[in-house]
Amino acid sequence: MNCRWCHAAFAARGGGSPQIFCGAGCRASYHKAARQWCEREIAAGRLTVEAIRDGAGAAYTLTPRREPPVPLPDIGSPIPRLWPRCGRAVR
Repeated sequence: MNCRWCHAAFAARGGGSPQIFCGAGCRASYHKAARQWCEREIAAGRLTVEAIRDGAGAAYTLTPRREPPVPLPDIGSPIPRLWPRCGRAVR
């Protein structure tokens, strides 16, 4: 996969939202440039704040799971097993 900002090849991490930048620096540079572009377009009269505000309201987030997560096995509380050891260490 190639970074959308610098075009460098990178191995995308698994899970979560699709990774489109190679790292935090490229992601920050993209967002800075997007903000600056948006401000220039507003100043030039080609874009309005209302168009941004009333545009797509959905955040770019994870899609909901289709099935519930697999439950973890009940292994009980670890605290009762640790108390005897802690008591000897403190004395």
